[in-house]
Amino acid sequence: MDALTVNTIEMTRQIREQQYAQFTGKSPAERLAFYREQAQQMDARIPALLHKVPASTCHLPERVATGA
Repeated sequence: MDALTVNTIEMTRQIREQQYAQFTGKSPAERLAFYREQAQQMDARIPALLHKVPASTCHLPERVATGA
């Protein structure tokens, strides 16, 4: 099996460049709105993602794991 090589420095640089381009010229309120929207989208996806994880490997609190 081949080892997966991840260049984390390059990946971090690319992410930062993308974020810089995405947020250039945006107000703090626009940035906050973006992050809130992204958080809501992730909150909606969490229950479906947790169903893919075997229960024995899920270490989240019960209320988070069940979406309660």
